[in-house]
Amino acid sequence: MKKFVRLSLLLISGISSGALAAAPSSSKKASDPLAGVACTKFQWASDEKVGERAAMIVPVLLNGVPFRFQLDTGADATILYGQQASRHGWVDRDANTLKPQTFSAGGMENHSSTLYLRTDDDRDGGTLGLDFLVGKVAIIDYPGQRFCVLNPVDFFPSALFNRVQWAPADLRNGKFYVDAGVEGQRPLSLFFDSGSSAQPVTVDLDTWKWLTGLSSPDQATKRFVGSSWGKTKTWLGAQSKARMSIGLFSLDRPIVYYESDDPAFFANHFPRTDGLFGNVGMWSEIVVIYLQSQPSFGILR
Repeated sequence: MKKFVRLSLLLISGISSGALAAAPSSSKKASDPLAGVACTKFQWASDEKVGERAAMIVPVLLNGVPFRFQLDTGADATILYGQQASRHGWVDRDANTLKPQTFSAGGMENHSSTLYLRTDDDRDGGTLGLDFLVGKVAIIDYPGQRFCVLNPVDFFPSALFNRVQWAPADLRNGKFYVDAGVEGQRPLSLFFDSGSSAQPVTVDLDTWKWLTGLSSPDQATKRFVGSSWGKTKTWLGAQSKARMSIGLFSLDRPIVYYESDDPAFFANHFPRTDGLFGNVGMWSEIVVIYLQSQPSFGILR
């Protein structure tokens, strides 16, 4: 089975109707920039530690069967949990992967998808990872709670393209990196993890010390205990000493975290990586992710 690393700071242990926040009825503006685009509605799964917007749950169709997957750009693989594949007769019980006949999400069917099976995880649904979006244009409408996937050949000739402001990005290590920095100081190599809503920015301890100006973990002012890949972990946080920029966003001295049990996690797993950034700061935006040649990170105005 392909080795993959999931980096989201929250794993939803179960998806139920009571844990999902419905989309607001007044989400569409008078001039809807996504009018006519084949999008699907997503819902927020809540968590008592994170809040009402803990994870984006998107509807998918797998071999014609509806499922709910967490949209997680921090995961480089799309995953189906439990014995769902074998129960539907799609694979043998000991299979590690599934090549579906049809698989669609965000209004787009991806014929080249391969799903990895986590048979040791008995949750319903799965994870929609970055691999599903490679070669496509993905749109996350945070206020309208919509998710759209388009072919570039359809996106770039459209009027929609002219309403997007772009920032440079890069696709490497199975992650989507966006240009980031600290008030004109050295750049930061951060990738976008839509599965992270608890922490604005997560880095290694050395980078955490540089960003916060603190010399010791004992000086941390925040502590978050959560679950990542089924394991309970602890992150320590403190306020950045300066404003941070990520693509077209500006975060005014955000709380920066590092994993206390693995203080060099990013350095050990990914070359040229300082950390990740999550959904914080984008709640009122429509984000556009271009994942073909010359990857870019955009905001639809």
